[in-house]
Amino acid sequence: MRRHWRTFLLLTLLASVVLPPGAAAAAAGGELWLHVYEPGYGAIVRGAQLAVTGTGGDVYVAGTRSDTSDAGDFVVARYDADGVRQWAKTYDKDGTETLADIGVDSAGNVVACGTQGEDKALLTVKYSRAGKLLWARRLTLPGGRIQASEMAVTTGGAIYIGGMSKATVLRRPALRLVKYTSGGFLAWQRSYTTVRGATQLALGPSERIYLAGERLMTDRTTQVGVVCYEKSGERLWSRSVGHAGRNDAVTELRSKRNGLCGVGQYSADQGYEEGLIFRMSLDGTTRYVTSIPTPNDEGAKCYSCDMDGIGRVTAGGAFYEGFTIWRFGSTGTLGDTYEADKLGDALAIAVTTMGDVYATGGLDPTNSAYDFNVWTIGRSSTWLPLFSPFSHGSPTQGQDSATQLVLASGCFYEAGISDDDLLIAKYER
Repeated sequence: MRRHWRTFLLLTLLASVVLPPGAAAAAAGGELWLHVYEPGYGAIVRGAQLAVTGTGGDVYVAGTRSDTSDAGDFVVARYDADGVRQWAKTYDKDGTETLADIGVDSAGNVVACGTQGEDKALLTVKYSRAGKLLWARRLTLPGGRIQASEMAVTTGGAIYIGGMSKATVLRRPALRLVKYTSGGFLAWQRSYTTVRGATQLALGPSERIYLAGERLMTDRTTQVGVVCYEKSGERLWSRSVGHAGRNDAVTELRSKRNGLCGVGQYSADQGYEEGLIFRMSLDGTTRYVTSIPTPNDEGAKCYSCDMDGIGRVTAGGAFYEGFTIWRFGSTGTLGDTYEADKLGDALAIAVTTMGDVYATGGLDPTNSAYDFNVWTIGRSSTWLPLFSPFSHGSPTQGQDSATQLVLASGCFYEAGISDDDLLIAKYER
């Protein structure tokens, strides 16, 4: 398997095409276009986020822009289906704005959320498809702070934002869930102190909201806390998932019609981290909790996951600092594994109902931590490549790492950071 992966990875690197910034072209191997958004002289962008409309193929990319005179602003850009940038907007009001996430409704309106100002308020901003600022809302907690982590926008425009709140300096952090209507009206907000903040949010069937974060146990260790809310704001259930006596942390939570899946890390007895994988039913029943075997104490980290139609969970991350993808059966048994045999991380995973797997992240083809990373995307249904992964580094051969991956309308899209710029690409599936 390692020899086979090295062979097609080498062929990919030799055949890869690096397009200049702003170029739009139909490239061989399925790449339709690649763009670099440059924030301006002396400015940088961090924290790339990506959203794609289900119809029309509009693509939105966003991040936090900063320069020597401003510590942070929201920046949001829209591209059409052909990769032509339609507009780019910067939101700069009342101090530092740090973007957390974006979402889009069926009409192409885009919503961005994050944190603003010294009082750490929750900032939510909505733009129309044409780029007009529709509204901005600032939610504060007197004497405390609210921090956004992830957001979901329904096709009808309802907005759910999950994160962390802390009422006072002496109070411990709590999960916070906020709902806005399409028009920007605050419908309700909920706090749940049993879970110390929500780092992950997933929108499920019937508009139920699933959140995951850190839950402090009686022995002072932590497990993953998973909480479910109705769209009315009623909390339906709360569960703990993880390993007793260890410290578990969650890095992604996904909702599908056949259940929930999540990944993260936990501290092993030997002091290194191991990958955590779990699957749950939508009613909160735990199907399994498992980990990635780590021979020779090498450790493994899981960053992303998704699930196919028969309940197989695919996880992406790094095994001994190498780009790795694992697939688990419906009962949690570890199946096949892809190891790139190169330094890097699989930071985003998307899986179709039939089981085709797409993965992207950062990969170092020279096994040197100081060399440039290339972006790699793979697709598999039988764990043999159906076509070679695509790879490309930045035009300046800087540090490139993709953190977002979306499947929509027969294509797939990735976004990330290329040096100090936003990089976005579209491919045929």
